[in-house]
Amino acid sequence: MSAPVTMSAEQVLAELGELASLPDISPTWDEAQKLFPAAAWEFLQPQTIRERMAYCGFEAPAVQAAISAAAGIVGRPALARLAWYMTWRVFHGSAKDTYLKNWPGLEGSLGELAGCFYLICALEAVPGVRTWHKLLGVPEDVARQTCRVIFGMAENYRRSRGGRCGVFARQWPWLRNYIGKNLYFRLGRLEYWAEAFSGAVEAWRDRRTGSVVALARDNTRFDGRGRVVRGETKAPDEWTATLTKSGETVSGYLITPQGQILRKQVELRLDRWAPVLNAGDAVLSVHIPAGGNMTIDACRESLNLAADFFARHFPYIRPTAVCSGSWIFHPGLERILPADSNVLRLQRELYLFPVPTGPQDGTWFVFYQDKFDPAAAPRDTSLQRTILDRLAAGEEWPGSGGMFFLLEDLPNFGKEFYRSNHSGIFNADL
Repeated sequence: MSAPVTMSAEQVLAELGELASLPDISPTWDEAQKLFPAAAWEFLQPQTIRERMAYCGFEAPAVQAAISAAAGIVGRPALARLAWYMTWRVFHGSAKDTYLKNWPGLEGSLGELAGCFYLICALEAVPGVRTWHKLLGVPEDVARQTCRVIFGMAENYRRSRGGRCGVFARQWPWLRNYIGKNLYFRLGRLEYWAEAFSGAVEAWRDRRTGSVVALARDNTRFDGRGRVVRGETKAPDEWTATLTKSGETVSGYLITPQGQILRKQVELRLDRWAPVLNAGDAVLSVHIPAGGNMTIDACRESLNLAADFFARHFPYIRPTAVCSGSWIFHPGLERILPADSNVLRLQRELYLFPVPTGPQDGTWFVFYQDKFDPAAAPRDTSLQRTILDRLAAGEEWPGSGGMFFLLEDLPNFGKEFYRSNHSGIFNADL
């Protein structure tokens, strides 16, 4: 099969009716097209698509939809050139920013199969993950688990697009993080990314009781509602936390395990309290792929798998904690979700803390709307219905929150350890 004729970015996008994407694409278009190899056709071939989708856990109907979309792409040089550009930009190119402000929608070119265009592009992550994991000496089953993230992305698309096959354009470039230099793996229900801790807290442990307290990091700005403030704009009722250390004590503003910053300073004696989490410490950043069954047992199993996996394969990292920032960890969800929901049960096992947040943080992952509109939001799942009912009753969408869980506390996961050991902390002799 011969390669399609060379076309400029403007020619391609004009033919496809997608000129709104030209400012995003044109600066690196020529660099990508110079590298258009004969092998670029491989990712559009039916056998390649079958193999990659089977590896990710897809079943026959989705595979057939993707193959049909690939046939349409091969049949139009403009689509083939664009598909090559997208995979190059995310997985092979020099562009630092893999996200576009205006993604080509492609409904005019591919109709109901438009989402399959980005699914096919996303599948290019499969050989990258497999090769990267093999170089790292990681078992093949971990690579297979990790690649299931593409299936999860497709499930998001299917649920919100009436059962159609595909992935959202805005999601799939995240897959670049899984290959090349990062240590990013799915282990059981959760994904883990080894990196340095950057949360706005420090954690300290009582040498006598094992209790843990978090203090706001020095010079962290908070608004009047206890949310972390970043940037130059001053927030309403803004104030700045301080954290001071002497040879004998550390003094700062306490953050409760429920994620609330209190305008009350505490002083910890260093002969009793030891630092256990600080800026720059090695941690495992937790990411939650799409899918259900996020039970306490599933999370416990995953955390234990992660601790064992990194100890065996990357013993030099020595992570002290798992951490994350997500809408799932905002304490305001306690006002919205049922107390026995998996999300709140998980929250109660973790130490929550404030992070920068916006009024619509996380809404896309629940409602799949680029701009959240409660009046037009879908009510297909129990989570969507519960949240929309609470918002209609006057509750406010909480935004994002952070969490940490110290790996040495894994034997206590499931016991609400941080909360149960935190009561009466202000009355104690610290």
